[in-house]
Amino acid sequence: MYLTDESRLEGDADFIVFCETEDDIKDAVSEAGRIGLGITVQGARTGITGGAVPVRGAKEVISAGSGVDSGPGKHSVEGKRVLSPLKGEAVLNLGKMKQVFRIREDEKGFRIKTGPGLSLTEIENILKGEAVDISLLDDESKQNLNKIKKRKYFFPPDPTEKSASIGGIAANCASGSRSFYYGSARNFITALEIVLADSSLLRLDRAGSSKAADYSFTVSPEPGDYIKGILPHFDRPECKNAAGIFVEKDMDIIDLFIGSEGILGIISSVEFLVIPEPASVNGLLIFPPDISTNLELAEYFKSSIIENSLNMGITAAVEYFGSDALMLVSTYTKEGLFKSLFPFSEDSRGGALYMEIHSDNSESGERILESIWTELGKRGIDENTVFVSDGDADLSRMKDFRHSVPESVNMTIDRIRKQGNDITKLGTDLAVPDKYFRELFDIYCSDLELSVPDLSGFEAPGGLLSKGLMSAVFGHIGDSHLHVNIIPRSLDEYHKGKHLVKKWAETAVLMGGTVSAEHGTGRLK
Repeated sequence: MYLTDESRLEGDADFIVFCETEDDIKDAVSEAGRIGLGITVQGARTGITGGAVPVRGAKEVISAGSGVDSGPGKHSVEGKRVLSPLKGEAVLNLGKMKQVFRIREDEKGFRIKTGPGLSLTEIENILKGEAVDISLLDDESKQNLNKIKKRKYFFPPDPTEKSASIGGIAANCASGSRSFYYGSARNFITALEIVLADSSLLRLDRAGSSKAADYSFTVSPEPGDYIKGILPHFDRPECKNAAGIFVEKDMDIIDLFIGSEGILGIISSVEFLVIPEPASVNGLLIFPPDISTNLELAEYFKSSIIENSLNMGITAAVEYFGSDALMLVSTYTKEGLFKSLFPFSEDSRGGALYMEIHSDNSESGERILESIWTELGKRGIDENTVFVSDGDADLSRMKDFRHSVPESVNMTIDRIRKQGNDITKLGTDLAVPDKYFRELFDIYCSDLELSVPDLSGFEAPGGLLSKGLMSAVFGHIGDSHLHVNIIPRSLDEYHKGKHLVKKWAETAVLMGGTVSAEHGTGRLK
């Protein structure tokens, strides 16, 4: 099971090391270097791009003469370029590193330092005051934990998969539905400890002084040791983006490692910021009568509602679900799965739109909802196709509704594979500047013909009856970032889908967009 992740790719390795401490990581890196092993780092293995999948037989490029100067300690090298075959592959699994080291109060909230293996669910338990091992906490941290228990706090980026680990979230610069307002995990990671390739430890803290001067930087892994370098210059897409290493003039060097996917070092601890929950949180699930109305509403919520409600609250999330995605979920709902989901509208031809509103108080939340109801009325939206959350339980069910879409896609792929088709899904992570979103969306619709899946023939090979490629389109429309999932039922459909994904990726880049807005690059891309 440790040779794969949620991408459904499978790899191979010679060794696996289950690290429990930072010293375990350092020892494993040192031994891998001595033997000549490549290293693949794993956390919770929830990634969908194959970043946690080991590949034996890779080759290592050592280049110390292209803009990097090290000295006088063990980083000193001759500065030459070497290409050498590795002698094997080792997996370093950090899933057991769930320590809670420290909790410090910040002017915005609390900074919590943990091991990289701690999951989002476990972080939420800490914030609720549940199931917390306090054996490593000092007195100040224990006092701060008690403060957290007295008021609700949250980690704003809200990645969808709650079993994801905080180390993986940092390594991939993950985000989620609330990235529309709060941005990615980068905005809430305050410090990192990183084991470098020579097993030395680098500590980076936004409160420290590890910042680039223009594009030059110096960091000190050990006392008396240093690494100097020149950051590359390149244009970054002007949209949500997690592709490649983050580089910016005068940047904080911690941002070089966030989203670097283990290329530059192995994260051994993460400190992240949690902030007070808004006094009022409302979720809305809307089923517009057609796709055009759905897109118009999304545009309105991205602009007008924010402008009109700055004194009342903010729109934290604007999420889109295509009719193809809803039909797929509906199939499994009829089979008895997803029993706790929020109710479907009978008419889902126009797909669905989810919004999350954060307000300072309940009165502000009510005023925002009133303005939304007025706008929906102007557009002729049937009130029976609009659902508003009433408390935490309803909000949780709405989030489950969102998570049911990728779950349905994965379950469908698993069923197809059981029929003897050794294929995987094809999913996009493309984002473009807002002005190009409708153009790219129209290309998706035209190429896919958005056929409705008929899953009735799963038990009989060849019994799937839908025309064209099966798809499920959903995601962060507020960021002009949708996930287009193609579900191939044969090798021929897989190749057709792969051709489309390549075409869309090229189109998005020509529009000034990105091929990876939040999921990283991994092995798959």
